[in-house]
Amino acid sequence: MRFTRSLIASAMLLSYLSIGIGAAFADSLLLEGKIEHSDKLDPLERYQVGTEFDESLLPTNTDCSGNWWRVPHWLAGKWHKKGKLHILEYTDLQRKEPIPSPKTVKVHYPDAEVLGHQTDRNGRVWTFVPLPCVGRTYSGPHMNVNIYHSFDLVEEKQNSMTVRLFLVTLMVSRETNKVVSICQRESLQTWTLVDDHHVSILDSTKFFDKNGVPLATKQLLSYSHRCNSYCPVDFLDKRTHRPVSYPSMTISPSMRSLSYVPLDLRDSFADYLRDHNLTSLIPQ
Repeated sequence: MRFTRSLIASAMLLSYLSIGIGAAFADSLLLEGKIEHSDKLDPLERYQVGTEFDESLLPTNTDCSGNWWRVPHWLAGKWHKKGKLHILEYTDLQRKEPIPSPKTVKVHYPDAEVLGHQTDRNGRVWTFVPLPCVGRTYSGPHMNVNIYHSFDLVEEKQNSMTVRLFLVTLMVSRETNKVVSICQRESLQTWTLVDDHHVSILDSTKFFDKNGVPLATKQLLSYSHRCNSYCPVDFLDKRTHRPVSYPSMTISPSMRSLSYVPLDLRDSFADYLRDHNLTSLIPQ
């Protein structure tokens, strides 16, 4: 089975930890700590190639139920990714051969990434991941609809951590509005402290077709520098998921779901802690 390399290439240029997931080299590629990719994924029945793209099938960005995870102290802050990706490996699993690609790719990252939004009662920093989340990118005659489904911390060491992310990318023709191809993607991203102001990000991604059959693997290395220390964030824009200022006022429950009303991270964090039997950590 062939895969659409242009779709995979487009998916790889998405931002890593913001949102936007995980045996590479068929089954031999392991990250440090022996964390492995999935051998296969479940078939994806919700979307079909050749059908009209249906917005109603997508999760809504304004739902923002999301997830919270504890950020290591060395990673809390505001980071900006340097504009160069180092391609370490790119392999077609169907043909069992390397895919020709440049060693480095320049990428422009206009926004810095905030890691750490709220502090619990014990002084530990947590960050909010908006899930499910939908993003769009455009490449020539196609629109790529990227649907982020999960984000999980799978390993944490003294100066590194590894997360697993999963997303689905639909390539849609801008002319016909039909789904051209579907790609599932699982990424294992290892963040490692280089020094007080720099981290490296090793991204190992495995691509699957809509039936969960492995298609390709790719390993990328990039770097980010700290541009600001940690500062609590109380509100996020529900559409862009960027920090915003919001006046102190009472918002009725019936109004909170509206897209123009920012997400109150203080309420979200408290709800998350209650739901996970961590009430003692709710900030005073």
